[in-house]
Amino acid sequence: MKRWPFVSVFAIAIALQLIGEQFPFSPFPMYSGFSKETTVLYVTDAKDQPLPIKNYFRLSASKVKKAFNTELKNVCKKNGYDDGMATSEDYRAAGQYTLQFLKTQTRAGALAKIQKHGMKLQRISLLMDEKGFHQETEMVGEIAR
Repeated sequence: MKRWPFVSVFAIAIALQLIGEQFPFSPFPMYSGFSKETTVLYVTDAKDQPLPIKNYFRLSASKVKKAFNTELKNVCKKNGYDDGMATSEDYRAAGQYTLQFLKTQTRAGALAKIQKHGMKLQRISLLMDEKGFHQETEMVGEIAR
């Protein structure tokens, strides 16, 4: 009896066509185009000098942003709308929460520096429109000294 190579591959391909999209054989819309806006968060002292997140906290910058975004969604959900409709007050509420959370994640000696020099959370929006790229910076949270 003759062996037919790739019979199982063809059978799977046909089955997936009948079943429909299944991970990992589905398109990922996040890669289909560029967003018109993206945001960056960074932590500064009271004089707006950036603080190195890895030196001050036991978190990475991406986890700081994830904590902020999660709280922003919670604030907006509590107010009855999607985070895409967030107001400046919503951003400040999420920013204040994030800074309080960061205080619990400090490395040795960092909390004393924060209490002495203060801390702010800055949000930069990078926007693209018909005029090109531009950025807007907004302070979304502050812990005074």
